[in-house]
Amino acid sequence: MADGQRLRLDLPRDYVERKPEAVLRLGDLTVVRHRSGKASWDNHVFIRVPMVMALTTGRKSIRWRGHYLTLKEGDAVFASPGHYRMSENAPNCQALLIFFDPELVAGVRQRYPDVAPSTTGRVDRAFVVRLTPFLRASIESVGTFVDAVPPPPPRLVEHKLEEAVLSLVHADSRVGGWLADARSQRDRHLVRYVESQLGHRRTVSDLARGSGKSLSTFKRRFRDMTGQSPATWIRQRRLERARLLLQTTDRSVTDVALEVGFASPSHFVHMFHRRFRSTPQAVRKSQKRYLLSRSRKT
Repeated sequence: MADGQRLRLDLPRDYVERKPEAVLRLGDLTVVRHRSGKASWDNHVFIRVPMVMALTTGRKSIRWRGHYLTLKEGDAVFASPGHYRMSENAPNCQALLIFFDPELVAGVRQRYPDVAPSTTGRVDRAFVVRLTPFLRASIESVGTFVDAVPPPPPRLVEHKLEEAVLSLVHADSRVGGWLADARSQRDRHLVRYVESQLGHRRTVSDLARGSGKSLSTFKRRFRDMTGQSPATWIRQRRLERARLLLQTTDRSVTDVALEVGFASPSHFVHMFHRRFRSTPQAVRKSQKRYLLSRSRKT
């Protein structure tokens, strides 16, 4: 998965013992072909990444928190991360499962802006996907790639999986809406995490590791969310916090510098002057004069 993470899909023991028939991985996409030789009920499944499951033979049902979906041969379902109970209501149930990262879909949609826009409003956690003829053909062709011996060239696989993502988002705008919202929420969490670390002496590499992202992904997502590099954003927030402390407390310039995460007071003074065209001492004196004048008026 993205950022060096592994695909984590907690499955019932009997599923694990039988193993998937075939697995195809390429970057942020993983495709699994699964065949069940017998019917089974109420299998507890935890999905950690968004999934589209296309049922090629048999019947299947999915339950979660008072919701219930039934799938028949030829249906496809989108399932967001979470706990589910799945039943295979007939023997020889076969499905193609496609797992992908929200950022991957966001990147595809960015490269192809003419894809149908995302839906607005509430979207269910799982839903039967609207199958257009092109989406159905794309899913079927992905299945042939999974079964190919020897495996096809990576560039060809990448093109085929990207085609599947495009056809999926175009066929059902709810998929794009859910993934776009998920990515936005995740990036907001990323900014909040960085903000919580402002008082510590963390490098950008430290913050990337702490967030569970690679350095390049961390920088890219942070810039997409804030419009600034992490280093620039962090420095500005620290300096703004320092100015507030200078205006509202009697703490020394050195104490303020250390409080907001600067290891060197002289470097803090230099960066403060570059940001506000004034020194910390001048801000402190100006604030004292302001408070004194107000006290005299009262």
